[in-house]
Formats: sequence, structure tokens, C-alpha cells
Amino acid sequence: MSNFEVQAGNARLFKLDAEKKQRELTRLKGLRETGQAWATDDQCHDYDGFIKIDQQVIDYLSFSLEHGQDRINWKGKIAKKLDGSPMLKIGDLWVGGEVPSFKKFKDSVPPSAPAKPPAEAVKPPTEAVVTEDFDDDIPF
Repeated sequence: MSNFEVQAGNARLFKLDAEKKQRELTRLKGLRETGQAWATDDQCHDYDGFIKIDQQVIDYLSFSLEHGQDRINWKGKIAKKLDGSPMLKIGDLWVGGEVPSFKKFKDSVPPSAPAKPPAEAVKPPTEAVVTEDFDDDIPF
């Protein structure tokens, strides 16, 4: 499984390299210059990443909330990306209490069909939409 073939419920955190860290510090400096006092260098993060979700994850979280569980737990393992740089693999989602682990939950519940937008959302407009060019009124 490559770094980007992550199963739902799992996550990856990647340590920022020097270039990305510098870009973030520059971004924070720009925010400070516009009056954002909170944007100090110590607010710069060290890792960047993602959590993969699908409908089963949403169903699991909903099920967990229905059973009084409001905390997500994961296990993490230090690993290396294909280029050898470090990352943190996060997986084995569970919440505790009477709720089974995510793996047991998804093995016991058939996957949900992908959510479809309501029919009203996909209907083309029946009336012509009048648009005006307001660019001349914008002061910047």
C-alpha cells in the first residue's frame, strides 16, 4: 500500500521539511503584518497531514455518539515515506465503552451507498439567471 492508499479511519502526519516550515513562517509573518497578533512564530506547526473518511467512518462516529462516546482514540506508529522521510501512521480507530473498534464495526455493518444529492440540487434552473457586471463598483 503506498502512502496515499490509506484506508478510511486512518491518518498520516508528515513532518514539515525546511522549505515548508519556512513558507509557514513567512505566512505567519504576513498575518502579523496585517494585525493578526496571534500569528507568532511559535504558532508554526511541525506536522501536516490528513484523516481519510468515508460514509462508514461517519456512521461509526454517529453510532459512537448515540452510545455516549465523544472521544476518538487512535494508535500511532512511526514509519517512513517512500522517499525515506519520517511520517506518523495513525490507525486502529476506537472510542471505547460499549462501542466496538472501527474495524469490528465495519466488518459487521454493510457499507452504505454513497450519499446522493437531493433531486432539487441537480435540477437545472428553469429561469434565465440575470448577472450583472459589478467589477466597476469594486474599489480595489
